[in-house]
Amino acid sequence: MLAAFFGYLKITDYIKFKKDNPGYMSVLEYLKIFFTRYLRLAPTYYVVFFFGWMVGPYLSTGPWWFTYQMDFCGCKTYWPGVIAMMGNEWAGWMVANEGCYYWGWFVACDL
Repeated sequence: MLAAFFGYLKITDYIKFKKDNPGYMSVLEYLKIFFTRYLRLAPTYYVVFFFGWMVGPYLSTGPWWFTYQMDFCGCKTYWPGVIAMMGNEWAGWMVANEGCYYWGWFVACDL
């Protein structure tokens, strides 16, 4: 919610203080804002996902290990949705706390 508000403020300030043709923003300028936001969020999102999915299962075992395994149990099926940052739409029927990187939904929504 706050990210959307601050994104709106950034876009309106950009439009308001634009030197040439104030009050208008081209499609390329919207795409520039989108891709700079993507480049800021995506690296951390993908590093956490791939580390948890590929490396995490081989690290250790313990009393809470079953919860870790549930976090990535559906990744063999739903990994394309995570890569495309469309986890909510790709596998919207999944139960919370089960599936593939379910806690990453807010990054996709924030983007």
